[in-house]
Amino acid sequence: VVLSSYMPISPHLAALNLQSAGHKFFWIADMRDEMSKHPYFSKKYKSAYIAIYERLFLKNADLVLSVSKPILDDFRKMHSSSNYLEVRNGYDYEEVHDVNFQSKFTMGYIGQFYDKIKPDNWFHAFSELISEGRIPKDSIIKIIGNNMKIKIPDNIINNVFEIESVPHDEAIRISTTEVDVLVMIHPLGRKGVYSGKIFDYLATNKPILALYDPDDVVGDLLRETRAGFTVKESDIEGIKSMILKCYSIWKNREVLPRDWNKIKQCRRFNQTKILLDYLSEHLPNQ
Repeated sequence: VVLSSYMPISPHLAALNLQSAGHKFFWIADMRDEMSKHPYFSKKYKSAYIAIYERLFLKNADLVLSVSKPILDDFRKMHSSSNYLEVRNGYDYEEVHDVNFQSKFTMGYIGQFYDKIKPDNWFHAFSELISEGRIPKDSIIKIIGNNMKIKIPDNIINNVFEIESVPHDEAIRISTTEVDVLVMIHPLGRKGVYSGKIFDYLATNKPILALYDPDDVVGDLLRETRAGFTVKESDIEGIKSMILKCYSIWKNREVLPRDWNKIKQCRRFNQTKILLDYLSEHLPNQ
């Protein structure tokens, strides 16, 4: 078995060249992201280069993996006869069932802002709630590990704390012990994107507020696991409403009734087992 993972493109090219040279193996082409449908690539790059190789990979690989059904469906449209399997990203630590509440209502975001993934609308909604007196004036936002310059409204400049990048284990510790709500952000347009962030968030037992398309995969996962709420990133009033819902949970010391059985399926071990089971079935002599 040879497993090549994209991106970059070179691992797939290496596997294709080995296959073309006559070596016999079961080739798994692992697509963590889209290829020619990726929104950050130019049209010229997509059509003149990457789409050509994409068709070769899809045609020649014995199995194509990706993280979500929408991304796999796009690959199927390009080459319907290939074998496809959804294997998501996951988390690696033990689930945290104990919940501690901060003395001040605290929202947290762990990771980078980039391109269209920005905190502007979240900050706007939070700022208005502070001005309207609907959440306490000493409420806190913690941003951990972002290097991009962000614009913070004047009236919440003292509410927002930026913390430098930390090791992954420390980020998990902060998620489980130093915040009350964990925030994710992704604008409308690109379907099938989970972000590895959601899997780390799931096992914290803290409410997740996803500024995502409610009808996309993150919305589905949060509804299935009962781990949080989804609202469009562009919907300021909707974001305000969801922040108030999270504030009420903190104020009343409530814990969401997570479906831990479904959450445990998101452990990286269990996601990897999906692939191992597939190989056991299709390669019985291995």
